Amino acid sequence: PVFAAVIVAAAVSSAECVPGDLVLNLPSGAKLDAYWLLMRMTSEVFRTSPAGDAISVDGSLGAWTYILMWMHPQHEEPPLTLGGAYTLLPVAHKYGFIKLVARAVDVVKGHPLFPHHSLPSTYIISWLSLAEDLQLDALQDKCWSSLRGWTGKQVAAALMNDCDNVPGVRSQVKNLPPDTIFRLMGLLAQKA
Repeated sequence: PVFAAVIVAAAVSSAECVPGDLVLNLPSGAKLDAYWLLMRMTSEVFRTSPAGDAISVDGSLGAWTYILMWMHPQHEEPPLTLGGAYTLLPVAHKYGFIKLVARAVDVVKGHPLFPHHSLPSTYIISWLSLAEDLQLDALQDKCWSSLRGWTGKQVAAALMNDCDNVPGVRSQVKNLPPDTIFRLMGLLAQKA
């Protein structure tokens, strides 16, 4: 597959604005050109799915734009922010871009997470909820190690400063599995 990627990279980079052979139809109505061979080489899901001219996919325009720039040999790997990782991770995980999932988790590991919800991408409960949803052990470990290093007041703030009062942002604590909530309560009791 690596050799094939080099051949595709050479062919694609020598052409100017060659449209892709696959159209990604996003929920927003946006359409993005992609290259079927590159999708198959970088995604566990596309590797086993039948070829087609167009496919409907879930996810935002921002997430798919990043994925396409990341996989396309003509581009340098784009920088990934904490907010970008938060948007990208569910899509990359769903479509089996395993290396991109690992990259996004590494970005999260390199940033502090906070007990308040000023931005969902920095709110530790948002990340814990996402880690639980996607079953990402490394991301769960990052969240729990951060929480263990906090004071009781900070853990309580993370639980009490949930997003219920922020318009357009869903509650994260309510979406956690019961065993995770009990674990958070146990951590809070230890710190009290």
